[in-house]
Parts: sequence; C-alpha cells; structure tokens
Amino acid sequence: MYTSVASETSATASAPRPAETPQQRASAGVALTILTTEIGARLPNIDQLRSSIGVGAGTVQKALQDMQQNGWVTLDPKPRQGTFLLSRRSGELWHTAGLPTLSVLLPLPNSWEFQGLATGLRSELERLGVPSTFLYGHGSEQRVAALQSGLAHIAIMSLGAAERWTSENTGITTHAALPPGSYYASDSVLVMARAARHELGTDLKIGIDRLSVDHSALTRAEFPDHEYVDVSYAQVPSALTRGIIDAAVWHRTALGLSLDDQGLLAWPLEQPSARSLSEGINSAAIVVKASDEATRGVLRELDAERLLDLQRGVVAGDVLPLY
Repeated sequence: MYTSVASETSATASAPRPAETPQQRASAGVALTILTTEIGARLPNIDQLRSSIGVGAGTVQKALQDMQQNGWVTLDPKPRQGTFLLSRRSGELWHTAGLPTLSVLLPLPNSWEFQGLATGLRSELERLGVPSTFLYGHGSEQRVAALQSGLAHIAIMSLGAAERWTSENTGITTHAALPPGSYYASDSVLVMARAARHELGTDLKIGIDRLSVDHSALTRAEFPDHEYVDVSYAQVPSALTRGIIDAAVWHRTALGLSLDDQGLLAWPLEQPSARSLSEGINSAAIVVKASDEATRGVLRELDAERLLDLQRGVVAGDVLPLY
C-alpha cells in the first residue's frame, strides 16, 4: 500500500507516448535523446537520429533548431568532431518527449530525515521543471517491487538496503549515494523497551519488522538468539505498551512520541555489531531501473548540496517540510 500526495499517475515506463505527426515524432525522439545524453557529451548525428526515430533528416533538423530557438538546449557543433551538448532545460524536454509524471517512492515521512529528503527532492525536481508525484511506502522490499513493476521511477532507501537489493536484481541500480546522516542521523537508532535493561531479564520477546531490511538486520545484531515477534515498525510503541513485545530497535522519529507518557524507556544500541551496522546504513541511496536512461539523465542534474541543505534545514526546524 502506498500513500500519494499528488493525483495518481501511471509511471509504467520512461518511454514517449505515440506522436501523431512526423514532426511531433521527431521532436519527441530528439528530446529523449538529449535527456539521455550527458552534459558535455556528443549527440548522435542527424543521420543517426533520422534512422533511429524513423523520420526525414530535415524533420530532425527542424526539431533541433526549434529547441535551440526556444532556449531548451545549447549545442556546440565542431567541424569533423560532431555536436556537443552544453546545457538543457530538462522540464521542457521531458514534456516534449511525452514522458509520464516522474514518480518518486520514499519511506513513510515519519522522521525529520525522511521529511527533509522529500522536501529536497521535490524542490530540485521543481527547479528542473520536471513534473513529479511523491509516493510513500513502508519497507525497502516493497519500494523495490514498485520500482520493478513500473509504479515508481525512483526509490529511496538506505545504502545498506540498496546494496542488498541491487546485488540480487540486475535490473535496478544505485544511481547515487548521499552522505552519512542523510537517511539515519547519527545516534538516532536506539532500543525502545517497556522496562530498564536490567529489569528485562533474558527470555525476551523482540519486535521485528521483516519488511524492513534495515530493521531486521539491526534487530538480529542487537538481540541475537531471542524470540522474534513480527510487528510493523509503526506499531512498535503500541506493541510495547500492550506487552506483546519487550523491546525493539527504534529510530527517533518526528511523530512527537513521548516515551515518558507511554511508560517506555530508550537507550543507545549496545552490541558492537549493531552499532557498526547502524553506521553503515545511515546514508540514503537513490535507486532506479538500470534501463531508465531518461530518469537517470534528470537525476544527474540534481544539485545534491542544495538538496542536503534543505534536508538539514528541515531537521533543524528552519525549513517547512513539503512532502
């Protein structure tokens, strides 16, 4: 189940919609080619574009001229070397290529870090003029499944989860990894329990959310050889207060949960392996289909530092989150 903050739009593939006329087909094909070409790289020549799009050379030439006149693209033709791409306006090219709304799937926005990521990504895509819709889903496994099925173009998860899923699925790839602290802030992963550690004893029921690669790994590292009880991460506080579980790994969230009001206690991770694992998964990863060159082209234009500045502003309470 995914939650969307925009009108529902199919994102089955980054492929152009059928165009009615040869000129429209040429414009769509040229726009897609420019989107998938790296800045500074050489574009295919007119003959190659004509052949791949299936229109006449003059039609391709007019499409290129129109885009340059509109200011959507800046090209540098060099004698005997070809034409090189200097700059582009991705939003206009995305529309001209007939691509669907870019769908971004993130974790549920229940922490300052996640809200900050959503805010930064939304702002950057708006700056580029690329239409987007944001979806929120629990568990990296579900987000990967949505990516593979075409429900989403982009999935955000921890770098640790991304490394696992990309190693098992050759069709997806980590486009970029953000710095440490961009997914889990330093020391934000802790243990939540219904009693002090020395009062819990040894025969413990430990909550585990198997849909979350991170939560499962951290739980097994912090509480090895215990009885595991399946609990949705969002239901951990409730499961603790109801006595269903004794303890669980928890990420400090922005939900305003008062541990004192619920009679719950928290402390840092104790096991060295759990602390090491927490440090290894605190970076956010941007995961896409390996074959989705249009989305990857847009992502190459994101200003990562601007995105991270906005995230830091949200975490600090200086920027209103928009997710």
